[in-house]
Amino acid sequence: MSLIELDDGDIYQGEYDTETEQIDGRGRHIWSNGNVYDGLWKNDQHDGYGRHIFNNRGYYIGEWKDGNMNGYGKYYQEDGDIYEGQWLNNNKEGLGLNKWCDGGQYFGQWVNGEAQGFGVFTCENGDIEVGQWMDGYKHGIQLYIPVDGGQIEISRYENDELIETLLEIDQSQE
Repeated sequence: MSLIELDDGDIYQGEYDTETEQIDGRGRHIWSNGNVYDGLWKNDQHDGYGRHIFNNRGYYIGEWKDGNMNGYGKYYQEDGDIYEGQWLNNNKEGLGLNKWCDGGQYFGQWVNGEAQGFGVFTCENGDIEVGQWMDGYKHGIQLYIPVDGGQIEISRYENDELIETLLEIDQSQE
């Protein structure tokens, strides 16, 4: 185990390759700005499984590759929002679940940090929207199911704008 004082007042404690003069193995990096990373390293980069606590009080636990969140991980934001799922180069990418602190949640496909592809959005009141998304907006066919037993709708959207309602089904009981 090595204890190394890095530039700008940062401190590293952990395994260090003296031949390559790089952080390599398991260790902890404490930045002078308050960030802390505990986990695996390769060639001075987060690489493998680790936990990064950010100075904004958010934190990420999961897989890293070449210093970026890559693979499966869970990110807890300071405001209470949580994302759990796949990451690529620090962006939500692939299949994942985002839970907002207001009670809404989206489970589905993500591209470059935005809901894109097929997904299910549950509103804070319990209403459900199932359908296609692009750049974080409803785009394509959507199925809307109200929690109160009201009218089910199938609609077509473009960039979050309702283009047409294709079908309405009244599920209320008389």
